[in-house]
Amino acid sequence: METMKSMFFACALLLGSAEAFSAENLVLSEDFESQIFPPSGWIIKGTELSEDLESGYAHWSLNWNEVTGCSIAGSGCAEVMSDFKEGQAGISKEEWLITPAVQVADNVSLFFTFWCNASSFMTNKYGSFLVKVSTDDGDTWSDLWNAASQEDIENSGLTWPWNKDAMGIENNWQKLTPNVSLEAYVGKTVKIAFYFRSILVNNYTQATLAVDNVKVGNQEIENLPVVEGSTSYEFSNSYIGYLAQSEPMTIRNVGYGTLTITSIEGIEGTDFSTTLDPASVSLKRGEELSYRVNYTPTITGAKSTVMKINTNGGTLSVDLSGTKVMLEEGYTLESFEGDIFPPAGWSRNEGWKTMEGMATSGVKSVTVGGMMTCDIVSPRLDLSAGNGKVKFDYIETTGEEYIDDSFLPSTYFILYYKKNTDTDWTELWCSLDDSKYNE
Repeated sequence: METMKSMFFACALLLGSAEAFSAENLVLSEDFESQIFPPSGWIIKGTELSEDLESGYAHWSLNWNEVTGCSIAGSGCAEVMSDFKEGQAGISKEEWLITPAVQVADNVSLFFTFWCNASSFMTNKYGSFLVKVSTDDGDTWSDLWNAASQEDIENSGLTWPWNKDAMGIENNWQKLTPNVSLEAYVGKTVKIAFYFRSILVNNYTQATLAVDNVKVGNQEIENLPVVEGSTSYEFSNSYIGYLAQSEPMTIRNVGYGTLTITSIEGIEGTDFSTTLDPASVSLKRGEELSYRVNYTPTITGAKSTVMKINTNGGTLSVDLSGTKVMLEEGYTLESFEGDIFPPAGWSRNEGWKTMEGMATSGVKSVTVGGMMTCDIVSPRLDLSAGNGKVKFDYIETTGEEYIDDSFLPSTYFILYYKKNTDTDWTELWCSLDDSKYNE
């Protein structure tokens, strides 16, 4: 069974929304929906810039209608960004967005939504984002929460690392809602600051940060899991009677608690099956599991179905469909799916082997690697009825690099043939011969 657990936090994930609060337990609530900025009682301050470097969001400003991309909530948010021109000028600026003073009671936390390009902040590459707190009306400040701190991120209820999406890519935009404890300040009057600092790398900087829905109070959320994941897969031109397998598909928990599967329905009696084992699924908040769907088309089997994954966090419906074809007359097919390798009639030297997980059809493929010459030879084929053709799929990967950043040279993948009483092999096709591609 092929399953892989990873950590996930999607750009669209927004927990701790306004509906989770009641007016009685909030001592601060600002959603930036008024076009007055800064809102009453709030303070903005920052680095003084020359006139040619001033821009709409050079300092904390109101972004109305969220023109810069991934929405946060409503029509307005507070936003600040650094610009490459500031980097050229050698300016690393500091920008402050400061709340009014609030009295901290028992069990009170700070909640807010922030949105940014993770690659700029996660590594502190081009921007630093901290939440600071002051107990003396802003004369001095202490760090309360740091977006680049694993401890702070996890303590605020988020999953670390928060900078990866479903595919593990770091250069993506994220929207997250931390829950920051104010337990250390119970009984005190505090101000809270959202602090942005641009960082120069070779006189370059480019970072954007937006903040919205700032609340101080008691959060009232049911800690329930919520299921999310892949919602469809289509199999193209699958041979009848031969197994085809999907690319990795995902199921994840974007809520709280632990997500479990109660049942899977909709694929019984169809040509579809799955590697997803309900008993193996136990996903905490932000965790993701990968699985595959199998398709073995039959002549009479339905070409589509809806697989329903029923969980304690809702039902995930996955639309499955396939286009099935008959093997062309006169062809034989070897997809290397059997348990014996090489298959009957085939021969090879020690370089070739079967592997799972990188197959263009079915589950398995034959693979070779290393600094060696490796041969795999088909059985003798009867082509006396006329001219024959050979069709095959191949993938060539080279991920290793030399110290000087040059890639290893490509390998030669060559197709040879013999006929009748030939004693020598004749080259038919070569992977490095551009003139023969697609033949």
